[in-house]
Amino acid sequence: MSELNNELNENEKIQGNSVSDDSFEGNESEMSTVSDQPSAEASAVSGTISETPADAEPVKSEPAETKDAEPEKQEPAETKDAEPEKTEPAETEDSESVKAEEAEPPADAEPANPEPTEAAGAEPEKSEPTEVTAAAEPVKAEAAAENIAANAEAENAGQTDGEKKEKRKKILKICGGVVAAIVAIYCLIAFTYQSKFTTGTIINGIDASGMTLDEYTEALTEKVESYVLTMKFRNKKTEKIKGTDVGYTYVADDGAKKLLENQNIFAWARGYVGVTKEYTVNEGCKFDEEKMKELATALPELQFENMEVPTNAHLGVDENASDGGEMAFEIVPETYGTQLIPDTFVAGVIEAAKSGIQEYDVDEAGLYVEPAIYSDDQYLKDSIGGFNEFLSTSVTYDLPNGEHEVLDASVLKNWIAMREDGVQYLNEEIVREHVNAYVALLAMKVDDVHTNRVLHSTLQGDVAFPSETWGHMIDQETESAALLADIQNHNVTEREPAYSLNSTYADNFGGTYIEVDIENQTCFYYEDGELRWSSECVTGTGSNEDRETVRGIFSILNKEQGRTLRGPQLEDGSYTYESYVNYWMQFYEGYGIHDATWRDSYEFGGDTYWYAGSHGCVNLPYSAAESLYFMVSRGTYVLVF
Repeated sequence: MSELNNELNENEKIQGNSVSDDSFEGNESEMSTVSDQPSAEASAVSGTISETPADAEPVKSEPAETKDAEPEKQEPAETKDAEPEKTEPAETEDSESVKAEEAEPPADAEPANPEPTEAAGAEPEKSEPTEVTAAAEPVKAEAAAENIAANAEAENAGQTDGEKKEKRKKILKICGGVVAAIVAIYCLIAFTYQSKFTTGTIINGIDASGMTLDEYTEALTEKVESYVLTMKFRNKKTEKIKGTDVGYTYVADDGAKKLLENQNIFAWARGYVGVTKEYTVNEGCKFDEEKMKELATALPELQFENMEVPTNAHLGVDENASDGGEMAFEIVPETYGTQLIPDTFVAGVIEAAKSGIQEYDVDEAGLYVEPAIYSDDQYLKDSIGGFNEFLSTSVTYDLPNGEHEVLDASVLKNWIAMREDGVQYLNEEIVREHVNAYVALLAMKVDDVHTNRVLHSTLQGDVAFPSETWGHMIDQETESAALLADIQNHNVTEREPAYSLNSTYADNFGGTYIEVDIENQTCFYYEDGELRWSSECVTGTGSNEDRETVRGIFSILNKEQGRTLRGPQLEDGSYTYESYVNYWMQFYEGYGIHDATWRDSYEFGGDTYWYAGSHGCVNLPYSAAESLYFMVSRGTYVLVF
């Protein structure tokens, strides 16, 4: 270091500006003028020569030699007040600029005091001495240090090999000393980190740079005791549990101490260039786990009524098809829901608190109940085709009342079976059970079996007549087999169901009938629902069971004009009675409607029938019988009640 200081001191003595005096092709010779008067100001201007004070003698300088000539030592400049020192010229950026300007002057300018140059190998001429007006300002130590290499090169031009080696040793010693000093300082700084963490050390999220163990422990204690656990749920919901609510406190641990003891103190500088190292150690905390369990269990997200149960991906029918489009299956994506298992959730929260986790993402922790089947399930993809073919069946039933019952995809979609895990599948036995149930429901709607018929009578209201069984009854076994075949063949058809009974009677006997009201001793004839004829009558003797008029639903079997009616034949061949009638209208065996000219007009109607009635026939006045005879025809209903 002393040698470096001497070199710097010598540099400070160098004064003045170097000016290029001569310019040679391929070689330049530099000359410097110095002054021992440090207080004087130097003036150097390109292309001009300064003048010395009146009391100073001009300094003689030897002319520069060509590259082929033996270099001569430059004579030092002398002043009348001081003995000159032999110094090596120092080059500065200003001197280099001056040389450049003097080497190539402008074409139209005359150089100041130019000296002619000699060709290579010629005897150089002496240059005129440079006159110095004042001593140059001392060069600062920093500038001298930067020019050491340049000075050394200039000095080496006139030194022997031994002097050059000595010079190199001197420089190496200086450089070695500088390096040793830097290393020593670096190590001294490193040793200061034996009791504190190096810069860039982050422990459990705390920047411990430059902290002692006690300082870090204090910071960690503050962090732990201000602990808040934030739980993130689905649907962007969050809940918080404060450490103070569960007695969350710090428990000393030697994790940070071991980290301090094992850190590389010689890597202290990395933190100053932005390099950080993060560590996680046990924070050593304790809290009331039962209290934590109580608070976690009470969270609204853990109440079952607030949970949304996840659903599996499945095959569903596009309900929009009801607007007229073709109904078909599609994959309905799974839903994730928000269902949590309380015990699993509480255990996860407690472990998060033990680890000092401040933000606990419930979803990322995998605590939600997840769907078992997802929309990319291959079975679902493979099943769609078969299910949609199943739904293509359509059977339209034409019912007796004129209505239609349609079995199509809206019904069939519910016949696809589903396992407990939500997987759907087609099963023939299950489909058969649905078919049987469907036909049974259809029969309940259609079946209409009767054993009597109702007349909306003129005087007595609705009268029920016993009759043969009639109406409609579906043959369920036959129809179930037919419907199952339609489904298996994916038929689209319209038809009647298979019946075991299919007979229909028009309401009120079609509106055309003869009404015989025994109680009111009156007859009526309706045609197409309109009353066309009526008359009082006399029916069978009511007090004699053997002579009563038969009751029920009958029809005209035969019509005849001019007929003799006879009673049972006696042993002598005669008859119990014989009566001639003009208009005979038979409706049941020997019973009929006819005129009774043997009766007086007052006998018709009233209670004559009870004590003096007919043998069972319906007696009418002549004119009434005549009118009716020509109105009715065979097959016209005769309703007697």
